[in-house]
Amino acid sequence: MSSRYFDTKLLNVFFTRSLASLLKDTPVIVSSVNPGFCYSDLARELTGIEVLLMRIIRKLLARKAEEGGRQLVYAAVGSSEDPTRLQGAYVNLHKVDEPSDYVLGEKGMRRQNKLWADLVGELSKIDGRISSIIHDLGSLS
Repeated sequence: MSSRYFDTKLLNVFFTRSLASLLKDTPVIVSSVNPGFCYSDLARELTGIEVLLMRIIRKLLARKAEEGGRQLVYAAVGSSEDPTRLQGAYVNLHKVDEPSDYVLGEKGMRRQNKLWADLVGELSKIDGRISSIIHDLGSLS
C-alpha cells in the first residue's frame, strides 16, 4: 500500500483538529474516525501475489463494514457523560486515542497550521466568502 494512504490519514487528523478548534464554541462536534481494516475495494488494483496476500490478510484481520461503521456511530453520539470529549478527537476502537507525538509536537503543529492556511486559501479562490466565514467563526472564541 502506498505511503499516500497513511499521508491522507495524517491530513485527516490535522484537518479535524483545526476545524474542531475553530468550532470549539459552537454545538458542532468534529471528530476523526478510524473504522479499522474493513472489507472493501481499497485493494482492487492489486495484481499477482499481492491479491493472494490481501485475501489472507482480509481473512485474518478484516472487519465487516457494519463493525467499522460502529466507530462512526460512536463518534457521532459519543457518551452522555462528556460529549465535548470527542471535540477534535481521534476515535479508534470505540474510544478516544491520543494522536501521535508528531501530531502533538511543534513540527506537527506547524504542518497542521500550514495545511489549514493552504486549504482556506484554496477554498477562498473558489468562494470568496470562505475567509470571512472562517474569520467570523474564529472571533467567537
